[in-house]
Amino acid sequence: MSNTYSVDPDITVAATIAPSFYSDDATYALARERIFARSWQWIGDLADVAQPGSLSPRELSPGCLDEPLLLARDAAGTLRCMSNVCTHRGNLLVKAPCRGEQIRCSYHSRRFNLQGRMTFMPEFEGAKNFPSASDHVQARVGWMPLEQFRHDPSLNRDFEIDAHWALYVENYLEGLHIPFIHPALNQVLDFHNYRSEIYRYANLQLALAKDGEQVFDLPASSPDHGQRIAAYYYWVFPNLMLNFYPWGLSLNLVQPKGVARTRIAFRSYVWDASKLGAGAGNG
Repeated sequence: MSNTYSVDPDITVAATIAPSFYSDDATYALARERIFARSWQWIGDLADVAQPGSLSPRELSPGCLDEPLLLARDAAGTLRCMSNVCTHRGNLLVKAPCRGEQIRCSYHSRRFNLQGRMTFMPEFEGAKNFPSASDHVQARVGWMPLEQFRHDPSLNRDFEIDAHWALYVENYLEGLHIPFIHPALNQVLDFHNYRSEIYRYANLQLALAKDGEQVFDLPASSPDHGQRIAAYYYWVFPNLMLNFYPWGLSLNLVQPKGVARTRIAFRSYVWDASKLGAGAGNG
């Protein structure tokens, strides 16, 4: 079906636009992009942003574009309209009208001034030479007796979320949100020594534990021998997660169900049941 629609400018020969304009999903998507997203839209009055330092969230064309916006009036009195999502992980920044001197993302504590410029990002002060090369999966966890791991159906979990599958993967691939979203896990991990290693078709997040927390008993042959490893978090392109803990393996499979619907299956393979319920793999 053609997505081209026209009305003859001569009213004496003009015909009603094709019915598909009103019912075709692809046409509706084009209309959102080419009509609404390219035109001015009213987002309300400005009473709640009258004073310097005022912040007020808006939504551009709810139900159609659903674009989160933020009205911000800086200390000099200049009013700006900007995106209300963080430039890093897309987290919503301001959820209700308020006053402030800066905008702070609750996900990683990235901060912005009221002109919309980023002013601070935790843990990136000394970042350089990233990413770095590393070993493959077998070299890191091949010493584990995988043939002894046993599937425990009682630990199975399945979730469906209203999100594109790649968003779930992207969220898994960074650990910077741990102190803000996973406080219990943050109590276990030595977050300042948390690191990621990039391979061609995989990624490893190496989680070290704080003193007194559960860790692997690594053999001398392990390249990580001497370190307090709490977990190996592997992602294998495009949708497989292999989370190795001292108790065994939590396998996560990300299954796209549609553009904005994803199913995640959690399957557990137990090596040492006595270590369940403790450390980084607790829950």
